[in-house]
Amino acid sequence: MQVACYVDLVLVDANARLDFTKHEQLAIELGELLNMCQISLQCRIVIRGAISIPKTRKTQAEDGFAVTLFLSGYGMEMPSARKSWAIALKLVENALRQMSAKHTRRTLEERTTVSPPTAIRAVL
Repeated sequence: MQVACYVDLVLVDANARLDFTKHEQLAIELGELLNMCQISLQCRIVIRGAISIPKTRKTQAEDGFAVTLFLSGYGMEMPSARKSWAIALKLVENALRQMSAKHTRRTLEERTTVSPPTAIRAVL
């Protein structure tokens, strides 16, 4: 049995949303963290085009990028598949928190300007 969902990851920093390399780094690091897991899950990580629509009409929409995770949990019965999927979703959450904390520490150490660190927002 399989239970699945997708999760869109959108970088909060407007400049970072336009940078393919930042999205590629996010996908690689997230993939490496999830590969360490020992449960029945599948996570496809896709970097895709995304349009950023401004909150006000004063600026135009911009083409950029986002990362989409297609997450599946498996089990012999539906309850075990749901459990694997829930664990997989929690692992993704923890991996993103770990990556964000690591980036924040590194940014604080290297900071020479007052620009905020790139943050990650997951939309479920």
